[in-house]
Amino acid sequence: MGADMYLYMDIGAPELLIVRTHAGHTFADNEKLTVTLDMNKALFFDKDTMDNLAY
Repeated sequence: MGADMYLYMDIGAPELLIVRTHAGHTFADNEKLTVTLDMNKALFFDKDTMDNLAY
């Protein structure tokens, strides 16, 4: 296992929210989670080109 785990979250939008978290956390499939985003660390990418939208 690596140091990170990726969660693919259905937030009711047309696209999934992908969250990277520490692999030490454990989650059950379909578990409901509350997510708080640190916008100073958030990264956003174009879904088609995968370009970072900050640049």
